[in-house]
Amino acid sequence: MTAASFAVLAVIVAAIGIIVAARVLGLSLGRHAGVIAVLIVAGVVASVGVPALVNQFTNGRISPDESAPWIVLGWLIVAGTTLRRLAAGDRAGDGRGVTAAAAARTVERNFRAHRPAEAAAPKAAAPTPAPTPASPLQLFVSYRRSDSQDVAGRLYDRLSRHFGAEHVFKDVDSIPLGVDFRRYVGDQVGRCDALLAIIGPAWLDAENDQGRRLDDPRDMVRVEVASALKRDIPVVPILIGNAALPGEQALPEELRALSYRNGIPLRPDPDFHSDVDRLIEGLEASRRRG
Repeated sequence: MTAASFAVLAVIVAAIGIIVAARVLGLSLGRHAGVIAVLIVAGVVASVGVPALVNQFTNGRISPDESAPWIVLGWLIVAGTTLRRLAAGDRAGDGRGVTAAAAARTVERNFRAHRPAEAAAPKAAAPTPAPTPASPLQLFVSYRRSDSQDVAGRLYDRLSRHFGAEHVFKDVDSIPLGVDFRRYVGDQVGRCDALLAIIGPAWLDAENDQGRRLDDPRDMVRVEVASALKRDIPVVPILIGNAALPGEQALPEELRALSYRNGIPLRPDPDFHSDVDRLIEGLEASRRRG
């Protein structure tokens, strides 16, 4: 039997030993199956290919018969070290789980220990009236389809799940015929507690056949934001795609106050949901302060 054949046989036997060792060390084969498989495949490849490469690079001075046993030994050392580290990590994870469970039991015992004292406390002469619940927060999402339609849809879904779809207004697609759309949009904005202006890279300079859309008094985005600023409700710039808050001089006169409104960036995944959480917390905090 050649050294290479012996090395392959040794790796196969050692692979079986790795699986047995993993079970002895308490490793989960399902959790670490990928690492164990990589170790086994690496051992087989190293035992067959590496001796031949060593022989080639040394111009035959080191034969595969001479290098194969050392390569197998090195692989066994790496495999053993890897298994011990995985076992140590599993034990540390189990320790954290036990600590968390013990902490939960301690809190439960403390809670139960205080319950008799609370039950023995004298009842108040008159019950304290429950606070009147605040009315739901009403939001208006303003955006330009050519600039941020996809982000607007995702943001609307998150806000609808939190506040309720009936409390989040996104599109003005059903304006009655013959109605002044500026007044209609103004009325819709006036029913909201805050307007979220989604501003992307093309929001400021978007154009139509007549020129820049923001310079057109009939532009729907301009009407929405201007109505909110005129009614002095909170207007929150939502900056996407690395867009910056427009400067005062770049905006029409009735929108210039927008450049002084504090906004929030809305980044793509994996930060999207954490940024929306911050936005929701800020809206609710502003409502409580108001």
